[in-house]
Amino acid sequence: MKKIIILIFVFTSMSIYGQGLYFDGGVGAGFGWTTINGRNVVDTYKSSGYGIDTNFAFEVGFKGGYGPFGDIPLYAVGELAWVLHGIDASTGSNHIGSVTKPIIFGAGVIFYPIPLIQVGTSFCCAYSGWIGDNKIFAPVIDLSKLDLLDRDGQSQFGFAWNISLAVDLGSKSNGILIGVKYWYENISRSESVNTHMLGIFVRYAFRQKAPSLF
Repeated sequence: MKKIIILIFVFTSMSIYGQGLYFDGGVGAGFGWTTINGRNVVDTYKSSGYGIDTNFAFEVGFKGGYGPFGDIPLYAVGELAWVLHGIDASTGSNHIGSVTKPIIFGAGVIFYPIPLIQVGTSFCCAYSGWIGDNKIFAPVIDLSKLDLLDRDGQSQFGFAWNISLAVDLGSKSNGILIGVKYWYENISRSESVNTHMLGIFVRYAFRQKAPSLF
């Protein structure tokens, strides 16, 4: 029975590989900045007499799709990511902080100009994942129900996009991606809230590479 299960697993894996399955997943970290109606939150804190102790961004993300298309090194993918931008500020013994942590999902493409280099971009919807007044964010998120509106009746959804450049280390089906990525996210409520992230990432990738274009 064990041998049969192993044979089924091997056969399924070979079939999926032959169909051109693409998958990658991993983490990224760097720095971020959030603006409300064009004003940086950090500047708001500083103008109120606060010093910035921590300012960081973090991402956990996955992509899955199909490719390449024949000899063209192009892949169509769906993307799911959780992006966090956190700020901690203090003045004396008083500490305050803000956190934006949207869930982002959408579709994109990946392209290999040469087998070593991967370029990717995605256009997505963003579920805001936070509530608060027009100055201070509260880190509140509820995955059990993705409400269209928050408790103040404002939209929880917005738009996001990203672009990435990575080195693909691996010549067969398994590889490691090491690169840099930029995220932009916008939630337009009673105010316009924009969150940016720029950082490096490391991901595991399962893919079938197409022949080089050159």
